This record gives sequence, structure tokens and C-alpha cells, in this order.
Amino acid sequence: MSKVTRETSQSPDRHKPAPKPSAGFPEKYKVQFSADGVGAFNVLRDAAAPTIQSGYGGWTVVDRARQRGLSVWDGVEPKRLAVPILFDGFEDDNDQQDSLKLLLQMASPDPDEPPVVSLSGKGFPDIVDNWVIESISFGSNTIWGTNKAGKDILLRQDAIVNLMQHVAADRVAFSKAKPAQPGGRVWPKHWMVKKGDTIQKIAAKFYGSSKKWHLIASANGIRDPKHLKIGQVLTIPKP
Repeated sequence: MSKVTRETSQSPDRHKPAPKPSAGFPEKYKVQFSADGVGAFNVLRDAAAPTIQSGYGGWTVVDRARQRGLSVWDGVEPKRLAVPILFDGFEDDNDQQDSLKLLLQMASPDPDEPPVVSLSGKGFPDIVDNWVIESISFGSNTIWGTNKAGKDILLRQDAIVNLMQHVAADRVAFSKAKPAQPGGRVWPKHWMVKKGDTIQKIAAKFYGSSKKWHLIASANGIRDPKHLKIGQVLTIPKP
């Protein structure tokens, strides 16, 4: 084993016990991230358990004047899973920078679209096969060392990887319904709702009259014209 000088981002405390080695961790704590075109790396589950953040329900309430609000089902968001992980090469002086780079490439391989990620290991809820990385939060459990060649090596780093369910069928449907500008002869058209949009404003863009908003509402099953979501793609029927 090479000898290294270790530095930690935490305040020195000679009474704290030395970090535990990673090699002795049971298999149930080990996780593998993999993505086509990027590669794979192994990491440890951190102390906290993975938690499901969303992906159930989908109900909202539509207000009605002086009446009980209506329960309206708008569809379920993709499932989200927060996975606390620990890059740990402390015992073997194993540099973790290559594994960390793979994680970052899976999250944002600019300029390409991030890949679909698979997760394997024990201790995960069996809810989704394919994920994409939505965000990464790095913690302060960081230990750097220096090898014999004087090169800095990363021995430990904690993080929380926030995953979102990859829904391929919906992505195909969305790609066919590309947002369009007003004008042109091809109907139906499509429009992506932006901040400040109302169904009346959208009707005025395409039809020249805000009074024809009910055509858009009917084509998209909109019960409440005030209930538009930013990013929602609307089908605009021929007037």
C-alpha cells in the first residue's frame, strides 16, 4: 500500500476515530451506476437510506366560488429517488476522481443529452429500471491525500444523487408535438405554455381572437382555463 498524506475538509480533531476502511463493507452497501456510452463505477451507499421523493397521486384541487373544490387528476409526475452515496478509497489509497468524473458525465455530458442510468445493488426500492440524473448535492465529508508521486488523490467524498424516472414513451410523444409559432398552413399546431401565458392569450396568437379560447380548452381536455402549467404542450386545433 502506498503511503499518502491525508487532508480533510473538516476541522482537525485528534480525539475523532480514524475513518473506517471501505474494503470491509458488506455487499449490501455497495452500489453500481452504469450508463451506455459512459461506463460504470462502484460506490457505497451512505448512512442514510434512499428515499422516494415523488411519483404518486397526481391529484390537484380546482377552486370553485362558494363551493367545495373539485378533485382533478392531472396525471402522475415521474418518480424521483434521492440516493446518498459515498466515494470511499481510504483503506487502499484508491483515488476516487475517475469514478466521480463518470458520475458527472452521466449527469451532464455537455453538449450531448445525458444518458439513461441504471442502478444495481441491495437496499433500493424496486420501482424503476431506468433513471436520469436530475441533480447532485455534494457534502462536506471530503478527504484528499497525496501519493508517492506527489499527486493529489481523492480518498473520500459524500453526495446525494437525485434521480428522476426516465419515461421513454412520453419523450417520444413530446418529440412529435414540437412547440410551434403562430402561422403556417399545417393543423393542428402545438404550443408550449410559457410564464405569463393564458389560454385567452394563446387563442389570440393563433386565431386573432381571445374569444376562441374554448377551442383550445376542448382539444386539450382543460376544465379550468386558469389551470395551465408552464412547459405543458397544448394542441391547437384548426379554427
